[in-house]
Amino acid sequence: MSLFDKVIIVDWSGGNDRGASPKKDAIWACVAGEIPVYLRNRALAEDWIGTQIAACQGRVLIGFDFPFGYPEGFAEVVTGQADALALWTWFEARVEDSPKANNRFDLAGS
Repeated sequence: MSLFDKVIIVDWSGGNDRGASPKKDAIWACVAGEIPVYLRNRALAEDWIGTQIAACQGRVLIGFDFPFGYPEGFAEVVTGQADALALWTWFEARVEDSPKANNRFDLAGS
């Protein structure tokens, strides 16, 4: 017996639309025991993950391969608040994202 009713693993090695044919350095995901799925952009990946969560009536464990860690004090330097959630709010207000591009590097350089 498992603690979780569904286990999802996501390899988020890309994000811009990579076309219909599966590619390396892209977004791949898998529900344990099923065939991996190629997700050609961030929007499709978000939709797929949301659908998987909604379809499960129990507990879901999701593992991602991207880091969310920032150095101590980073949030306060960027937002003026020593609160990690303030940083995510700051990103949400400034990052412009579409299936084919985003402004994350422009934002990082400002």
